[in-house]
Amino acid sequence: MTSLLQDTEIPVKVEAGIALQMLLNNQPKVEQLVIQKIKPISMELLQIIRDTENDDLTSVMQKIVCTYHEQLMPIAVDICQHLVS
Repeated sequence: MTSLLQDTEIPVKVEAGIALQMLLNNQPKVEQLVIQKIKPISMELLQIIRDTENDDLTSVMQKIVCTYHEQLMPIAVDICQHLVS
């Protein structure tokens, strides 16, 4: 999943983000897989949101923050710096 988020083509990145939300909503087992790569997934999603201003991806990020708030605490400063820039 992270490789598709890092693809060179913006449409592929957007679709990968939307697919991630669908997986998180429907597959509880996926949550454990995402935990392992939460930082690169979160940072890449923020970059894609900045590049595309896609509202669907904003809701994906919201779902990730709500689901993985404990895992995101160590990188909260990085996320805030990314949002500010």
